[in-house]
Amino acid sequence: MIEYRPLETSEILSLEKQGCRAVDWRQVQIMDPCDLLLIRNTLFSGYVKIGGLVEKAILFNGMDYQTGIYDSSLKNCLLGKNVSINRAGILSGYSIGEETVIYQTAELMHNGEPLRQSISLRNENGGRFCPLYPGIDLAEVLFYTESPGDPVLKTGLNSLAEKRLQETHWGRIGSHCAIVLC
Repeated sequence: MIEYRPLETSEILSLEKQGCRAVDWRQVQIMDPCDLLLIRNTLFSGYVKIGGLVEKAILFNGMDYQTGIYDSSLKNCLLGKNVSINRAGILSGYSIGEETVIYQTAELMHNGEPLRQSISLRNENGGRFCPLYPGIDLAEVLFYTESPGDPVLKTGLNSLAEKRLQETHWGRIGSHCAIVLC
């Protein structure tokens, strides 16, 4: 499992000295190792998770692109390791694979909302609805159907379902690819 961590106060101060800003720094997380010198003049809003960044060049179509995040605005993004994001006007709602190049784009926005559906299981008398979401397993289905009248359990399970839905409604840009001059 990928481990992200919140930024330390000294790291926030370093990023601010490099021209970075955030609506709420508590919503920005990084994965180690992450060379913060490779992040400059960037605005973060919403939840942004940054995969590890080390200095290297990504070769694409005969051009070298340096890893890092420069002169961009990111909102609700999940970034893979060693990405090169440079002059991305607005990048919002995407999960981006490792060693991917995004260069000089005006706007890449994914505004997809998760699809909320439920099914009725073991429903002789009604009231046994189970939400569908990625990663649901048999034990969770059993909890929904065996204890339909337990409000505490139902609240906890609904919270888990909502969390899983929020984690999976990203637009996706794969690994080792490039979006240039869009």
